[in-house]
Amino acid sequence: MEKQLTLTIIFAISFLFYCLVRGDVRYYPPTLAISITEFFRDTGVPFVRIYTCNDTSSGFILALVKELAVRNIPTSTNFRLLREENHRYGVLLDLLCEGATETLEQASEQNLFHENYEWLLLHEGFETSEDIKDNNSLAVENEIIEMMGDFNVSFNSRVTILHLEESEHSFYDLHKVGNGTDLIVSHIGTGEVWDRSFLDLRPARDSLQKITMPTALVCRFPDQFIFTDELYDIHLDILPRLHYSLLVNLIDQLNVTIDLRFVYDYGWMNESTGLFDGYMGLFQDGQIEIGTSGVIMREDRYQVIDYTVQIYPLESVTIFRQPSLASVSNIFTLPFATSVWLSILGFCLMAAVFFYQQLFAGRRYDFEHGYPHAVSPIGVGFLILGIMCQQGVSETPTSLSSRCTLLMTLIASLLCYTTYSAHIVALLQSPSHVIQNAEDLLQSPLSMGVGNATNFNRIYLQESNETFIKALYDIKIKPQGEDAYRAPAEGIAKVRTELYAFQLITHFAYRRISDTYTEGEKCALHELHILPFPILAIPVKKYSPYKEIVGEKVLWQRETGVTSRIGNLWIPPKPNCDAKVGAEFASVKLSEFLFPLKLIGTGFLLAIFIFLLELIYHQHFDGSLERNTLSQENLIRIHGDQQDSNLKGFSFGRKRAWAS
Repeated sequence: MEKQLTLTIIFAISFLFYCLVRGDVRYYPPTLAISITEFFRDTGVPFVRIYTCNDTSSGFILALVKELAVRNIPTSTNFRLLREENHRYGVLLDLLCEGATETLEQASEQNLFHENYEWLLLHEGFETSEDIKDNNSLAVENEIIEMMGDFNVSFNSRVTILHLEESEHSFYDLHKVGNGTDLIVSHIGTGEVWDRSFLDLRPARDSLQKITMPTALVCRFPDQFIFTDELYDIHLDILPRLHYSLLVNLIDQLNVTIDLRFVYDYGWMNESTGLFDGYMGLFQDGQIEIGTSGVIMREDRYQVIDYTVQIYPLESVTIFRQPSLASVSNIFTLPFATSVWLSILGFCLMAAVFFYQQLFAGRRYDFEHGYPHAVSPIGVGFLILGIMCQQGVSETPTSLSSRCTLLMTLIASLLCYTTYSAHIVALLQSPSHVIQNAEDLLQSPLSMGVGNATNFNRIYLQESNETFIKALYDIKIKPQGEDAYRAPAEGIAKVRTELYAFQLITHFAYRRISDTYTEGEKCALHELHILPFPILAIPVKKYSPYKEIVGEKVLWQRETGVTSRIGNLWIPPKPNCDAKVGAEFASVKLSEFLFPLKLIGTGFLLAIFIFLLELIYHQHFDGSLERNTLSQENLIRIHGDQQDSNLKGFSFGRKRAWAS
């Protein structure tokens, strides 16, 4: 027994001597492993990196690893500080160990004090530990500030100091509201081991204590933008007004002062340099921390910004008027069906045959004396055609049968003409329904433009790999060049007066339509959803510590109806169509009367061509025949004259002979 006691004393003395020789070996309280394990379990980290003064074979490290393994939390003692973008893990660091200060400096330089790292820093031996026993932690907090104040402990950091004492431990939470501000130390609990209730005692980080926050607002039309909350000219630059109203509420929620600047483009990446311009360029250069204007989610922007939450939903549509029926089809053949046209043609042929036979028989049997013109099939055909075209007849036949035929033809002509005219009037004012989908729009005679309120449409049309979008761009947009991209007011005006389709965000269209269109014109508008508009979200700088709090405050505005109220105030509703006043008088345009003009022009050209042929024919062929005829007549006349002379000479000779 005495021998065993002697060996124990010798071992203890040897261990103490070893600890004195090796400064990196420490003694930890038995409950510390349990307290650390409960802390990492409650904070929900899936992995822990351990950096203490003891080696991996020490009893404390083995006990800690065992406790964490029981709770399915893997560990690593190969301590490496790596920035994990998509994972969270815990870090256990003993501040009294050699190299701890260098580790904190490295973490500060790499901005590793953020929400993905759950830091637990061990410390003991504050000179003011007696104050802690008296529940006075002010001195301890001051010493923590002195030790950690120079490090970049960000606003969203998860840094906890575990102060080791003999019987109980104290926990402190650390963070800063911004770069260059003082470190905020909060005492969150004291106990023998970590208590889950300590998480609820962590101070709420919902105030930025009036720090200056640089931000920017995108204003696409600075000459039209009115920096006011007054509700006039609300169709001018709607998006900046929406976002500025959101920012005003956010300033009060975050308790910050803003440094607001204006830019005129959302910013797109230059593929050759990899640099952004405009709004995104300010984020890339670190000139602004949070954004005021929402931006669409694009993959190339993830390298310079983080997205928070979606705000106002935007809808992109193609607005157009259905082209008139006359512009897409020949309305002059539409009043009658094919069967009716064939029936009319058959009736005309039958009337022409009957009328010709009656006139021919009347002339032959001498009972038709009132029709002085020569009877021929072509003449009768033109007569029937003139009757069907409401031209009447110049002479009336005297026979009763011919008059009956003529009367029935005139009545049939009147009925057909009246029906045809009524249908033509209705068809001239009728819109077509040929454009029902995007493919119909591509094949239609409508020209197309794109709104320049945002550059999304331009970029999407050029980058899209969809077959239809590429065809739409190549056929409708690209041939126009820069003329295809217009201001919303200009594009909406062209839709009103021309066969024109305009692609833009509805926010920019509806107010202009309500103010400038008549009720009938509103009813004539149609919409197609061709280009999808992605989600619009408030951006923050990449790895910004304010991403979570900005997202929470904007989400609170959305869930409580604040953003809906702002949207209802500034976003115009879709114009209503009153069907009772929708039918208005429509003037016939030249394009709708184009077919008759083409027909008349073709007839005149054909007449001129035939006239020239007739001139050539009569000049070359009929002229030679006439000359031959004249020559023969002259020969006959000369021969006759010679015979007459001979006869006269003969008779004169006889008279002289008789006289003698």
